[in-house]
Amino acid sequence: MMNRSTNPYLLRPRRGLMTSSSYQPGYQPPTSNIQPPPLRQQPDVRSQTSASTPHLDIGASIEDATATLDGMLPMIDSKKPGDQFQISVCNVLRLLVGQLKEIKLGQAKLQKSTISSLGVVDENLIDISRSAVKSEQYHRRDTLTVTGVPKNANETDAELEKKVAESLSLSGETVKPADFSVIHRNGNQTRKDRRGKDIPPSITVRFSKIGKKDKVLRGYKNFDVNSKTPRPVKVFQSL
Repeated sequence: MMNRSTNPYLLRPRRGLMTSSSYQPGYQPPTSNIQPPPLRQQPDVRSQTSASTPHLDIGASIEDATATLDGMLPMIDSKKPGDQFQISVCNVLRLLVGQLKEIKLGQAKLQKSTISSLGVVDENLIDISRSAVKSEQYHRRDTLTVTGVPKNANETDAELEKKVAESLSLSGETVKPADFSVIHRNGNQTRKDRRGKDIPPSITVRFSKIGKKDKVLRGYKNFDVNSKTPRPVKVFQSL
């Protein structure tokens, strides 16, 4: 067995390894200055497509093609007819001009028809909107909106009906809870105005008979003439 101390190959340090004799404090291995190539940014195909694709105006294209062919026909006609090929080319150009003019005329008719159809659609939409508004107003003819009625913490439907009936009876028309077909608060939260005064949620009241509602609306005054002050409870026609 060969002794390590006598074998020159075993005494030789490996390439790239630092031996104890070559170690120096603060030594740092050399760094490479070779930088990796930057990542190639992929082009945005969508933006290039939208930017490079022009808007195609069919009418303008037909107009340009018709003008070009119309300009070519006099030049061809001014020359003496040559061979049969030249005569065929002239005939084809005249045919193309006629077809393009027909396409242009058809496009103008289609555009006029489209504009007319859009006008009819707009009129129909306006009529539908007006009908919906009239229908909603008709269904609200027997409905009042009452504001300013105080709201209790655990207010029941019976308490609400009683308070509203008492307030509306100030119109001079006796109102009872049985006169209401629907009554409810428009919300549950009481908000405050700029002066810190509580504003309870408004109340929607639908009467069983529209005649009763009309009498209450005509008789109730939101301004108290006797005290010359606005009433806390106000009544409005529901819109």
